[in-house]
Amino acid sequence: MEDSIVAVDRISELPDFIIHHIMSYLSTPQVTQTSVLSKRWNHLRSSYPILDFDQIYFEEEDLETKTIDKFIRFVDASLLRFCEAKVSMQKFRVSMTVFDVESVSSLVDKWIGLAVASEVKELDLNVQTNDDTMCSLSIEEFDLDVQTNDNMYSPPGTIFSSKFVTTLKLRGCNLEKSSAYTIKFHSLKKLELNKVHIDEQMVQKFISECPLLEDLVLSICWHCKRICVSHLPKLNILTIDTSSSISYDFDNDFYHVESIEIVAPSLQQCTLVCVKRPCMIEMAGCADLKYFNLTFSDILDQEFHNLISKFPLLEKLVVCDCFHLERVALSSNRLKELQIHQVIHSSCLSYIDIDAPNLLTFSYECYSKPARSINVSHPCSWKVGVSHKCYGYEGLIWFDSIKKLLELAYDVEELSISISIWDTVDSFTLDKFQKCSPSLPREVGNLTINAGDVQPSSYAALLDCLLWICYPRILSIKAYHGSSSIEFIMSFGLCSVAVWPASCVGLVFSSCFLATVLRLT
Repeated sequence: MEDSIVAVDRISELPDFIIHHIMSYLSTPQVTQTSVLSKRWNHLRSSYPILDFDQIYFEEEDLETKTIDKFIRFVDASLLRFCEAKVSMQKFRVSMTVFDVESVSSLVDKWIGLAVASEVKELDLNVQTNDDTMCSLSIEEFDLDVQTNDNMYSPPGTIFSSKFVTTLKLRGCNLEKSSAYTIKFHSLKKLELNKVHIDEQMVQKFISECPLLEDLVLSICWHCKRICVSHLPKLNILTIDTSSSISYDFDNDFYHVESIEIVAPSLQQCTLVCVKRPCMIEMAGCADLKYFNLTFSDILDQEFHNLISKFPLLEKLVVCDCFHLERVALSSNRLKELQIHQVIHSSCLSYIDIDAPNLLTFSYECYSKPARSINVSHPCSWKVGVSHKCYGYEGLIWFDSIKKLLELAYDVEELSISISIWDTVDSFTLDKFQKCSPSLPREVGNLTINAGDVQPSSYAALLDCLLWICYPRILSIKAYHGSSSIEFIMSFGLCSVAVWPASCVGLVFSSCFLATVLRLT
């Protein structure tokens, strides 16, 4: 008689902390579904220390009021069930959008109180309003939604005196009303304030009472005109984003950030986003900085070079859309990675001169024509991204400028070309391109081509011209016209293309492309 096979649920026999670790890889709806597996799983779900509630999981075609009511009931029941287990909470996150903050304030206050009482380590609160108090402003061609503070959630005092919170993230809150509270974070290591109403005094209260702070994010802090970060001996990472730090009050007054002062000797990474003149930046007390990111700033050449000169140990520099920069000249023995991204059409950057003997990677991205002069004095790997809208014969000039750019590089690891054709490609055929640019194409590692608004009948001519610029080891193409799109990937041996006659390169690639369609929708 054959032995019978007995099914054994070995997963359910695992220790609680291992099952909770498995749950950490699941989304909130998936964690909820585990409760039907068995009584033990239901108990484990109730005591799972990561409580992550996002209203997006409850979105339905039903009325929004019913959706938010259902969400609130679920959060309330789950939190009360967890508190009955009498275990410490690892994380409590709530993300919700309501019409009337006042109607839910007392309930959210209760949730925060329960989380703090459960010794929560990470507290993440995002309460957004969806009503007529959002003021739409058009400033310098950017539409910004500036939220007034009369219908914003104000956190209770219990949130500012938790002994166990190590990470605090507040989004969409009014912190001006919290200035009367005592702030004493004994364990806080990361603080993130995003789209909050807060003044300088409250920011200083946060900083002065967070001696262990290692990571600070101040993103879109309305009513904060002067930002001073100091007296944080352990601060390692700092992000300041003023991209919408324009606040609207009843007198139609606008508040721009006037100054940023950072004195943090231990600071290793700093990111400044959308810092506009006449804002003054003072970072003399950050000599140990290793990573600096300056994005969307109208800083001028002299100001930029004075700022960078204060970071002698800098290893990675990212300069993104600083549209008033005309020249970038750097000399550093420590710099290992440099990224310059100028994807705004009105960019003025014309000259790049880099003297960095230990530079490993240079990433350069531009819209339309590249800088007139790029000089990287020491060999390193290049990653290049270019985009352009071509009009007739102008395309040949642009192709030639990209080809000359590649000739400056020691080794092109990646090249990404995004191109839209607003004319027939026949106006710049391969023969015409070879006459104005007779040099052979440059070898590159990965070539990615994104072609938009190109007639399918013009693919061959377009590829002929693009592949007279370079020949890749790996070719990836995404082309779309109207509702049709094609994705195409080919890999070649290291020498298979290099030994072909130059006149055949475009023909071979074009033929393969036209004959092979991996996905057509």
